[in-house]
Amino acid sequence: MGNIYYIFCLVYMIALFCIFAATKRKFESSLYIALYLLLVVACLGYVFVGISKTKEEILLATEICYLGGIFLPFIMLMILSRFSKFKYHNILQVILLIFATIHLAVTIYGINFTDLYYTSAEIAQLDGVSYLNKVYGPLHMFSTIYAIVYMVGMVVFFIYSFLRMSQISYKNALILVVIVTITSLVRFFS
Repeated sequence: MGNIYYIFCLVYMIALFCIFAATKRKFESSLYIALYLLLVVACLGYVFVGISKTKEEILLATEICYLGGIFLPFIMLMILSRFSKFKYHNILQVILLIFATIHLAVTIYGINFTDLYYTSAEIAQLDGVSYLNKVYGPLHMFSTIYAIVYMVGMVVFFIYSFLRMSQISYKNALILVVIVTITSLVRFFS
């Protein structure tokens, strides 16, 4: 059942990506296209996790999940900043992108070359679906800090947006809350 769920999510994300990419033409939509593309990559990783047969396969699949998931908070923060018309210096965007890239490098290096990200990791199966049975190491704390930094940023943008509510429609605010909730759940449960 779990593999069917992963495959359904992947097909759904690919369909949403194609629909959005085909219907939007503005430069502003490039962030949304990146968001959907990253969700497709993360879902693909979960499909690979579910069908993995060896420890090496499942670790590679987990890295694909991280590849899709690590940049999601960055994209969401950029979408929120545009939505709330929050003005910031472009250097902040570069710093956050560097932060996300370092997080990805630490994660992949930690998973593949040391016992610092996962102190132990073994493939396990439940009802025919593979999963990674892991114990987090000290480098995993970097992921927690990363998530907290982005969540604080999103809360700041939410507060800023709601303080300027007269200029922002309630419908857009609701859509924003739904998008952030979904991506936060994907990030925290991956």
